[in-house]
Amino acid sequence: MPYRGPWPLLEEINKRDPGSREGHHRMREFHLYRGGPTAAMHYAAWEVASEPINLELDMLPLYGLMDVYRERHGNGQGSALQFWQTAQVAHYARQARDRWFASVPPVHHGWLSLPDLNHLAHALVACGEDARTVFEAMGPYATPEPWQTINVSLGRSYDWTTEFLRIRATALRERPLW
Repeated sequence: MPYRGPWPLLEEINKRDPGSREGHHRMREFHLYRGGPTAAMHYAAWEVASEPINLELDMLPLYGLMDVYRERHGNGQGSALQFWQTAQVAHYARQARDRWFASVPPVHHGWLSLPDLNHLAHALVACGEDARTVFEAMGPYATPEPWQTINVSLGRSYDWTTEFLRIRATALRERPLW
């Protein structure tokens, strides 16, 4: 990784808790506040470039993409929707779904992180992928992020939950063709 950072601290975290979700999110945040959203995204992409010890780390790039989105489109700047319709977003959304989410048996979905599920559901929907099973795993629970940031950045005056419920209902209604 070309960025300076508290690498000895991460090494110690990984000794105590290999693949620590919390530790790696803190490293992403370190890079976000020290180097900006691009540095945070580079860290996240670098971290998941090889098989992670903990498949939950596949979610890091989706958080990194949200960091970049906030910087570029957080105040309603143009092309906000197109940001999510790129090959990069689709790649990381499918990777998180296919490696992390798919590895968890449905009986254990209730134990998954709600922020992770909400970020994954949003990314899948935004890039045109099937998010039905992720919304089913979430149940009726939503977290403000990422929905609130997206709603505000698009200049919507209504509450973010209205848009979330509409998107969720659509995803649960649709049946995949395969």
